[in-house]
Amino acid sequence: VAEGSLKAANVLAALKKLTASQNIPLQIKDSSYGSYVSGIAGITNGTRDAYWNFVVLRSGEWIYPSVGVEQFELQASDKVLVYFGGTDTQIVNKIETSPLQPKPGEPFTIKVTQKKWVWNNTTYTSDPVVSPAAGVQVTLAGTTLTTDSQGQAVVEKGI
Repeated sequence: VAEGSLKAANVLAALKKLTASQNIPLQIKDSSYGSYVSGIAGITNGTRDAYWNFVVLRSGEWIYPSVGVEQFELQASDKVLVYFGGTDTQIVNKIETSPLQPKPGEPFTIKVTQKKWVWNNTTYTSDPVVSPAAGVQVTLAGTTLTTDSQGQAVVEKGI
């Protein structure tokens, strides 16, 4: 729906600033656990069994905070992804090439991994699970490839 770069103390403050600057309707509800996002741009929690969630990219790793949007304190280089999804929604974890820097015309492989978080009833936290991202479309230099069951797509003729 929107993206931007701004400074804020926590995820909720950042989301409020971003949506206000772009005139995007934002719905926030308060509960005994704190505030949470209940709707953005008319898309509300519960639609298609999905809800507003967030993850934070910090130091090259995705974090799925076990606290609410107003409790998670941001650091200067953090990137926040607020997304609408269900319990099985996964995000792209990494995209890697092999070789790391292919030469012009040299075939190379693109590997995509995905990450989801699974609730741990013992620690009361969400544990990350990384797996190959099968069926992802990768577009490069006007050509679209689809990753296989191992999350890989081969660029046969290089670029």
